[in-house]
Amino acid sequence: RRIVVLPYFLFTGILPERVRQQTEGWAAAHPDIEVRSAEVIGPEPELLDLVMERYREAVKGDLRMNCDSCVYRIALPGFEDKVGQPQQPHFHPDDDGHDHDGHHHGHHHHGGHAHAH
Repeated sequence: RRIVVLPYFLFTGILPERVRQQTEGWAAAHPDIEVRSAEVIGPEPELLDLVMERYREAVKGDLRMNCDSCVYRIALPGFEDKVGQPQQPHFHPDDDGHDHDGHHHGHHHHGGHAHAH
């Protein structure tokens, strides 16, 4: 009867905006269901513990980032040719590289992205 969609992102931008637009489209096609869009997660206090945990790992040299399984660092089946190559951003066919405010989207992989490699 009720669905709440939470974009699993820390910041606003073109991808969370796309989630909101898709949510609105689905809601329009299902008027019998109450659909609400939540804001992005944002800088919640609960994230502080995780940030400090990552900081301590970095200081100790015990990093456990998703980069450890990145196709640009280790040979994964079908992607062996990418090891050591410059990293390429994901391709989003309808992403012009800018968010709705006109700022560059900047899709870099430094541990801050919600989805894994």
